Amino acid sequence: MNNKFGKTIFALSSAWGMAGVSVFRVSGNKSKNVLKKLCKINSPKPRNAYYKKIFDLENNVIDQGVITFFKTPFSYTGEDTVEISIHGSIA
Repeated sequence: MNNKFGKTIFALSSAWGMAGVSVFRVSGNKSKNVLKKLCKINSPKPRNAYYKKIFDLENNVIDQGVITFFKTPFSYTGEDTVEISIHGSIA
């Protein structure tokens, strides 16, 4: 189920609001690039969970969480997908 525009997309996949954990998904052909920038993971093994620091664009640690990479076609969208489970908040 590739997105019809062929773009890499990002979305909250857990419920919005205050929670212990928030889950985000990045799906599309540039999702591995996002993973490299955010978490410094260069060659993730599909379906393996990594506990990693998450960085902003200035290379500051902004959170830490569980990161999982799903390789095409074995993902929720059929595309390369990164799932990011972090501390929950409305931020």
